Amino acid sequence: MTWTTTPSDLGGTEPLAELSLFGSWQLRYRRAPLSVTIGAQRFLVLLALQGRQRRSYVAGTLWPEVLDTVALKRLRGVLWSLRRRCPGLIAAEDGALALSDAVWVDVHELVASATALLERNAHDPDALLAHLAVLANPGELLVGWYDEWITLERTRINELRIHALEVLVDALLFAGMRVQASRAASTAVELDPLRESTHRALMRVYLAEGNGALARRQVHRYRAILHSELGSGEPTEEMLALLAPH
Repeated sequence: MTWTTTPSDLGGTEPLAELSLFGSWQLRYRRAPLSVTIGAQRFLVLLALQGRQRRSYVAGTLWPEVLDTVALKRLRGVLWSLRRRCPGLIAAEDGALALSDAVWVDVHELVASATALLERNAHDPDALLAHLAVLANPGELLVGWYDEWITLERTRINELRIHALEVLVDALLFAGMRVQASRAASTAVELDPLRESTHRALMRVYLAEGNGALARRQVHRYRAILHSELGSGEPTEEMLALLAPH
């Protein structure tokens, strides 16, 4: 997959547009909020999440319920409207479409931060705080959007984000930044309460703070979540082993 730009890619220049997909959808063009049709919103989301794509793929994904000729006609209408209202937003070449390199997207920033954190060990406190600011702040991707391709992207990005947060927890603990580690772990638990590894990350924070009682309480909370959501289930030996010395 080819993303468009992150702030660092823009070399400090002001982006032409900013597209926010975490929480609610928002587009700012030349610093001003811009309202577009739901068809245009879904079009921009597709390019933001899946990168450069051929027109036929875009049309078929956005309007799968109609004939290809009708879908392509709808796509031409969306393109005409966007080019008229916000020139420079879309790049078109060789039958393919993409967001302009001058468009900043919050998802791209998060993916870049998570990827960088997972590919190399970060120990510098400033770098860790920068990762925390990106990974712990956004809400869930496109809340209330239920297209199948969006659901798949939401799951993929959540997995990447949670994995990065779990790595970040341990890096922050190693750096002695326990408050920040707690924030990272709590965010991971909120994103996926059924994922035991996120609860273990929060337990490691409690234990680093000397709060064995809170770590034991987290085990009970996780067991209650399993029974509430799945009807049964118990923490693994790996989770219980964290309490062994305490």
